[in-house]
Amino acid sequence: MRPFLNSTVVILAVCLTGCGGGGGDSLGTPQPSVTPPPAPSYVTKDYTITMSEAAVHRISNGDAVEVDISDISASGTVVVTQ
Repeated sequence: MRPFLNSTVVILAVCLTGCGGGGGDSLGTPQPSVTPPPAPSYVTKDYTITMSEAAVHRISNGDAVEVDISDISASGTVVVTQ
């Protein structure tokens, strides 16, 4: 058993020294540089939504129903990351 263990250690040592010894590039060729991505840019846009018309009818007979939409609106801000 001891000679088998010794020969296994010798074979592993030869294999490791044959491949350059550390996973690095054994030929010494320069690696391409990697540029980091640019920082994100933020764009802010305000918006307002208003209602211009509404058509409302009764279900029972189809008659038009008058609806006051003058105060119906919404507003906010959208932030877009690019």
